[in-house]
Amino acid sequence: MSTVAVAQRSVYTLRQYTPLLINPASPTLNYDVEVSMFHEEVGIATGEYLTTNSFNGDYVFVQKTTGRKWIGIGLNALERDAGKSDLLKRYEAGLTVATPVRLTVHQSLHFGMNATYVSTRTSMEHLSTGSQWIASEFRYDPSAGLGESFEVQNVNYTSLSTGLIWALEKDGQQHSSVGLAIWDVNRPNQSFFDSEARTPLTYQLHGQTKLYENHRVALSPAFYYLRSGSVNSYVAAWSAKLLFQNENPYDLLRSGNVDLVARYGFNRDASVGVVLNQPGFSAGVAYNFPLGNENQYLRGGLQVGITLSRALWKPRPQKITIEAVPARRSFDFETQKTVVQQTEVDQIRSELEAVDQVKALQFELSKDFRFAFGKADLGTESEPFLDEVYQLLSENPNWQLQIIGHTDNVGSKHANYELSVARAQSVADYLIRKGFDAGQLVVTGRGDTEPVADNATPEGKARNRRVQFLINVANEE
Repeated sequence: MSTVAVAQRSVYTLRQYTPLLINPASPTLNYDVEVSMFHEEVGIATGEYLTTNSFNGDYVFVQKTTGRKWIGIGLNALERDAGKSDLLKRYEAGLTVATPVRLTVHQSLHFGMNATYVSTRTSMEHLSTGSQWIASEFRYDPSAGLGESFEVQNVNYTSLSTGLIWALEKDGQQHSSVGLAIWDVNRPNQSFFDSEARTPLTYQLHGQTKLYENHRVALSPAFYYLRSGSVNSYVAAWSAKLLFQNENPYDLLRSGNVDLVARYGFNRDASVGVVLNQPGFSAGVAYNFPLGNENQYLRGGLQVGITLSRALWKPRPQKITIEAVPARRSFDFETQKTVVQQTEVDQIRSELEAVDQVKALQFELSKDFRFAFGKADLGTESEPFLDEVYQLLSENPNWQLQIIGHTDNVGSKHANYELSVARAQSVADYLIRKGFDAGQLVVTGRGDTEPVADNATPEGKARNRRVQFLINVANEE
């Protein structure tokens, strides 16, 4: 007897919570330190449940100044239990080491190695056999002998595995990836008896890409092929992320996405699930069910997962602050001439000519649109400036504009936040009416949380009632 059945690798619907079970190269794919927990219960034909509990944790060492990833470390633990029958129990504890190699600005290769200690236990104590049938009394006697020479057996071994992932980045995020993992490279003996039963090599090929993405939705298909010994299996998966924005610092739910996931196994099973992704937190639930009558052993199953994470590094663009211009023209009484000042957009153009080529550049400027108290209506005096902003960004469709509204401290926190968003939105609406692409815009508000002057004076309050522009320049290389 061997452990092949319980050792069969799985591609879970909520596979984002089990990255180290997909490929040992995964710890260096992002800049986050992550801790994930996963639980699955699958009904089996005997009426019991096959349960799986998994823990995944990974950390990547990053050079703080450049963002270069040096090495990633992963820890994983897994428990599988075949239910009250106690027929099979499997425990795993593994260590993963991964390192990346940068190929181009947007492409990288990730290599990983994994060593996992496996302990598997089988027990016949709760099984019934023909030797326990008392024919004269027409009943089973659980205390009778099993007719076998053993009740509990254990097998322990160390498995070595390796993996490789090619990843493509776009706009600072992973866009596509293709990976190959080879499990049980050392082919450990998994027999409960003296005879050898070497674990077959398992090859897992996987790939995914963002098929479509805008500021509201992202669609990503994925495909997995597994070959263990002479057994082949295939899995197709689909993810539809519904993106939403909420920068209100007083709300529990912040900007993130709801991920609708689906999975189809070519051995006639399928599953659907939903995942909530938030900054530093993710939680998901999925339900698995058999299709047709081919799958006689497995029944429906439930999966739940949770991840806590923190970014260890974020790209910081070179920032240039643009001084606001109160008036385009002024009169110099000493020279008796009219002076035409550079506008804010003119300053941006001049700065672009002066700086060296950089991967990312950010221009920051604040503008007082002289909003009336408690109002968000734009005056006509703001139009020349916004027309120049529209012209600049229309010439550069790869740039992104973030518009941030601010208020003074008069009024409640919630009211000030809503007012700051409304003022930023009124600026965005003007640009959109001009024909500006809404996909280049991010609108948010900060209320009175980021004052630039003392709110104790009327002058300070006036300075705090402002709209902030962050123009993110992306240079393609």
